[in-house]
Amino acid sequence: MYPGKRLFDVTFSLVGVLVFSPVWLVTIGLIALLDGRPVFFTQRRLGLNKSEFTVYKFRTMTTDGMVTRTGRWLRATGIDESAQFLSVLKGDMSIVGPRPFIESDLAKLGWESPRLNWRWSVKPGITGMAQVNERWATRRSLAWDRLYIKRNDSMSDLQILMVTFAMNLIGKDRGRQLLKRPWSTPVTD
Repeated sequence: MYPGKRLFDVTFSLVGVLVFSPVWLVTIGLIALLDGRPVFFTQRRLGLNKSEFTVYKFRTMTTDGMVTRTGRWLRATGIDESAQFLSVLKGDMSIVGPRPFIESDLAKLGWESPRLNWRWSVKPGITGMAQVNERWATRRSLAWDRLYIKRNDSMSDLQILMVTFAMNLIGKDRGRQLLKRPWSTPVTD
């Protein structure tokens, strides 16, 4: 972690909470009225050194795995992820870092090997190189995580944050098409 990373995280999280508070109120109301309760989705994820923590998101799916009416909009804009600012303030996550996974994801991706422990040497992030460049976790995501950890600087974090903000304004899928890849393609191992 570079010097000032925690200050970066807390500063941007506080700004995020202030900016998103009115949106959160509307989101809570829409989910409660249109989709029912609960409003939040919680899940245990792996963080720094594979320690477990609880991640909070706005609920976008039903219990049978269908995306809700409100969920389509929340996912398209990334607002469902904005509740994770609370996890950053708590110290479980960073604004920028590798995607936080659940334990079963590691087996699905084949990432259980101790040789990949470098990936858990930093806190997971709300956004990151892999999240911006890949829609889902893939082998390429691991390469993006390696590149991020290798760079580990405030300018990369700021650049990723700006790209994420732009993508959330115009939609994630459209943003990936328009922005292309803002970083050099990583080398896969």
